[in-house]
Amino acid sequence: MALTRTSILFLLVLAASLMAAVPLAFVLAFGPAPPPTVEERWRALGVPEPRVEFIGDFTKRERIAWMRELKDAQAFYAERFGAVASDFTAYFGDDLETLNAALAEVRGNDWLIPFDCGGMAPAKTLFIILEGCSPEVREQGGPIAHEYFHIIQQDLLGRDLVAGGGTVPIWISEGSAVYASALLAETRYPGLLSAMRDGARSEWSALGLPLPRAFDNTGYTEEGAGVLVYRVGFLAVEWLVERTSPRALMDYFRHGGGQPQFEAAFGMPWDEFHAAFEEHRVAVAPPYQWMNAGRVLGPGGEPLEGIWVLTVMRRPGEIPLSAGDTHTDASGEFAFRGPGGQFTLGLVMTCPGGDRRFGSWVVIGEWGADGFVASEDGRSPPAVGATPFAGAERDRTDLVITLPETPEALAARHCDAPR
Repeated sequence: MALTRTSILFLLVLAASLMAAVPLAFVLAFGPAPPPTVEERWRALGVPEPRVEFIGDFTKRERIAWMRELKDAQAFYAERFGAVASDFTAYFGDDLETLNAALAEVRGNDWLIPFDCGGMAPAKTLFIILEGCSPEVREQGGPIAHEYFHIIQQDLLGRDLVAGGGTVPIWISEGSAVYASALLAETRYPGLLSAMRDGARSEWSALGLPLPRAFDNTGYTEEGAGVLVYRVGFLAVEWLVERTSPRALMDYFRHGGGQPQFEAAFGMPWDEFHAAFEEHRVAVAPPYQWMNAGRVLGPGGEPLEGIWVLTVMRRPGEIPLSAGDTHTDASGEFAFRGPGGQFTLGLVMTCPGGDRRFGSWVVIGEWGADGFVASEDGRSPPAVGATPFAGAERDRTDLVITLPETPEALAARHCDAPR
């Protein structure tokens, strides 16, 4: 299935919500950011400050923290990739409706941010929404580093990523933003990059699909688009950079982002890259062979539709990994491939949409060998998860997960709570 303009716009902002929680987990696990040397590094760039507008009620501390994150990204990417952009306007908002009104005024009504903790980077503008971000994410800059890398891409290309004038596969544009922001986070929290790599490989094994071979943005499925664009895109960009250099990635965008530019920047034709990367996939992310299936029921035994069921793999001292997921159907049933053992099942529901295009979400909890463990705050998995399924690897196709509360009760307690 081809990616439409609408689906591309949706994917352009999806990364912020998918990736912001990963640096946050390391913030909580390993402590605060390093001493503030950012300003000195930024001043050495010799570039003007970007134009910044804060839309909403921000404390002085928040304004300083978010400007610091933006300058840190500018300094780090200049040092690592040899590229910096400063001719843009950054809009930071704490209310989705208000920020989307500003976005619509600048870019038109077809450009709307669907999530209340995320961002978008149309050409020469950076929009960041904080309304649904936790205090920790707000302190650490949320999606700034990811979205600012899109500003650099477009500055080098001389056009919007989703505009005409040449093709950039969406896995390259998004995967490189994920990769670059992960490199920055790794400087603060060593081990994050490795955890992200392991998690992406697990999700790739669960999806079982190769990177689309077409150079344009076709070959993605609705079910697997997010994993292919962000997770596999991150792995592919890292693979390319390791074989060339960070500057080669910049050269690809600098010279136009087309297929001939891919070969010139990375030293291999498009088809040769795909053949080599597919061999790499077989080695590091072979498709899972085990099936997980069952039903999700409410406390009265009623089937629950639309519950997001995902594999959770916990390792001591590391971020929990996701390795396969799906949503329940009208009968409450789910089925997907994943690891055959040493995992639990995480459960997430979408809140009523309200004035948000896609709504927010609530973490319900985890289901494992000894039953259900609920999330305490609706935002994060249980501090101590459910008991993993043990024993020999095998299919688990008869799982019956009964929730202790109805979705309505969970929504009433968590959906409108400060996040």
